Parts: sequence; structure tokens; C-alpha cells
Amino acid sequence: MEQDIKKLITMAFEAVEQSIIERNSIREYYINDQMYEAEIAQRRSDKYYGYAYGIYQALVEMGYKGEDIDKLCDLLKGKMF
Repeated sequence: MEQDIKKLITMAFEAVEQSIIERNSIREYYINDQMYEAEIAQRRSDKYYGYAYGIYQALVEMGYKGEDIDKLCDLLKGKMF
């Protein structure tokens, strides 16, 4: 079970990283007046963020506590605009 939780946390961290990458690309698309691509990148960013947040919520509801969950929480809070 502990190994499964670690795997979920790793997946959540990867999703947050991907969300940030997508979010950063939006700026470039707007600068280059590529609105369609910017909108797609926005939706991808939201998808990855939502996936990571869902994992976080599930683990918190299950009562999981630890340094990893705290780091994930900090990342998710930093991601909110």
C-alpha cells in the first residue's frame, strides 16, 4: 500500500510539472498571436493541474500525512492564479 501511495504522489508531482510547462507556453503563444494554441495549452494545463489536485484530495481524505504531501500542497497552492 505504501508503495502505491508513493507512486500516486510521484504521478501528482509529474502532473504539476507538466501543468507548469503548459502554463508557461501560453505566454509565448499569446506573444506570437497564436490564440488557438494558447487556448489548447490552457486546457492542458488545467487538465494536469486537476489530475494532481484530485490525487492530493484523495490522499488527504484517506488520512495520508507526510513531507511529500506537504510539498505537493505547496506546489498546488503556488500554481493557483
